[in-house]
Amino acid sequence: MSTLDRSKPFGEVYGSGVSHRYEQGGRLFDHEGKLVGEPAASAPAGDDLDAMDQDTLYALSKTMGLDFHPNTGEKKLKEAIRKARAAAPAGDQLAQQLAG
Repeated sequence: MSTLDRSKPFGEVYGSGVSHRYEQGGRLFDHEGKLVGEPAASAPAGDDLDAMDQDTLYALSKTMGLDFHPNTGEKKLKEAIRKARAAAPAGDQLAQQLAG
């Protein structure tokens, strides 16, 4: 079972109804740093968004510094998250979040 690597950048997730506490590299981890579920086998590498519900997508968008209304639809959240991930090299995402 995978665990959160605290030596690498990761995001903390807050909010009610969220099934995970941390996000790292597109993977979700509980409060103990244990992996929550496995990415869907049919999803492209690093793209776990199709398996997420609206609340989880919204929480992830917040950790990425995206500013959406809590009632934003899944489709729009997925598009914005994918666009933000594509725009920032993996190593620079945390630096961009901290600078923003």
